[in-house]
Amino acid sequence: MSIFNDFFHVKQSPILSLLGFGGGGTGTSLGGAGGSAKGSGGVIETNGIYTTHTFVSPGPNGFEDDTTQTFVASENLTGVLFFVIGGGGGGGYAGGGGSGGAVTNAITGNGISVPAGTYPVTLGGGGHSNSTWYEADASSPNFPAPQPGPASKVAGGPRGGRNSVWNGYTGLGGGCGGIETGPGGYGSDPTYPHGNPGGSGGGGAQYGGNGPNLGGPGIQPGQSQGPNGTNYGSAGGDANNGGNYYGGGGGGIGGAGQIAAPPGTGVGGVGMMIPICPTTYGTAGPSPGRWLGGGGGSSQYPNTSYAGGAGGGNNGNLPYASKPTIYTTPVNPGTGGGGGGGTSHQSRYSTRGNPGIVIIAYQ
Repeated sequence: MSIFNDFFHVKQSPILSLLGFGGGGTGTSLGGAGGSAKGSGGVIETNGIYTTHTFVSPGPNGFEDDTTQTFVASENLTGVLFFVIGGGGGGGYAGGGGSGGAVTNAITGNGISVPAGTYPVTLGGGGHSNSTWYEADASSPNFPAPQPGPASKVAGGPRGGRNSVWNGYTGLGGGCGGIETGPGGYGSDPTYPHGNPGGSGGGGAQYGGNGPNLGGPGIQPGQSQGPNGTNYGSAGGDANNGGNYYGGGGGGIGGAGQIAAPPGTGVGGVGMMIPICPTTYGTAGPSPGRWLGGGGGSSQYPNTSYAGGAGGGNNGNLPYASKPTIYTTPVNPGTGGGGGGGTSHQSRYSTRGNPGIVIIAYQ
């Protein structure tokens, strides 16, 4: 029987819709009889065959890094499947943020052995969006350095996501989306409209012919991992059409962000269906199952929105009546999806990247 069928079609006991967050090694158990947990930590769910431990950042602000949780294996485990993805990159002006990079063995089904013991879990936060520049109090947390360039718009602009880590497997944070330089330029440095590199790269941006406008590379595939860990991450899309305030889509773990050039649009790169993802997490996608790691969509002046990739990529140019709400709650929490680009016109803004997630599964 396939992994997909095991998780989504053979459910001898229902998974409850209640959500809980486990800190330390305690965990919260969901589901009925039929599965037997052999560890603790995270949100524990059973479907009669598999037991999953899902780790997501607790509220109320799920954007921040979380290093408080642990997975405790109460006995030696074999055939363990896992999925680790970093936080998504923040949306730019107007490039979409890249998804976090992912490492997993759930696609190949090649399990690993996990000896009894305690294993720390780090969940990467989502990167700040370019809308940070419009908020006087949005300078914390201190995410990685912004894109190069002397302008305050860049210095206070988007950031990449942060890394998620479990058992020696690391999902890199996604790259932030690019920032266009405007008709006269917001600074004299022409080198920063590119999307930044990351687990998946951020989409590029431009105003007219300004800048290089390339999407950032996805650097997750080059990372060294533990046994049976396969890396996934893609490049952000370029902004090549010569339009004003125009961005490429952020890369997703399943595909590159779309190039912003007619007749294309800056749609975010697609994520992937992850067989071990419980139905209470992820998003719908082009095939059955739950999808994670979509790239952020881009935007075009003044209010055009391009879609984020399946798996939690935010759409570009999301409308917000109140700008502070952009920083209150992730749009697609626990997906590692990239933030959407935005033009900051007509109450439409770029959004922060979504925090990462770690899933551990065994029979």
